[in-house]
Amino acid sequence: MTSHQDASYSESSMSEEEEIRQINRRIWKRRVIYLVAAVALFFVLPLVLTVIAYATGVASWSDIYGPLIFWNELSSRGFLVGFVVTIIFIALMMYFIAGAFETGEGAW
Repeated sequence: MTSHQDASYSESSMSEEEEIRQINRRIWKRRVIYLVAAVALFFVLPLVLTVIAYATGVASWSDIYGPLIFWNELSSRGFLVGFVVTIIFIALMMYFIAGAFETGEGAW
């Protein structure tokens, strides 16, 4: 090999190494974003459930009905909405966690 070929070979290998570094940075950025999104959903869920409780009247149940049992036909709407929202949030958290650790070229 001549010195010109050596120089072009080293430039191409350096650009490949730099490209690999950029891909790794991009993958780790996506992982961090996805994990932060999953943690944020975990901390936002109680706030959303509190808003749902106030919107459906569940938060003021004991003020309205006193010591009556909560689980009856009047409370079903609030319970079902809260249950569905909890399932949706858990599914989103699982999606973000799975996307963060996908083995392809980054997250989904």
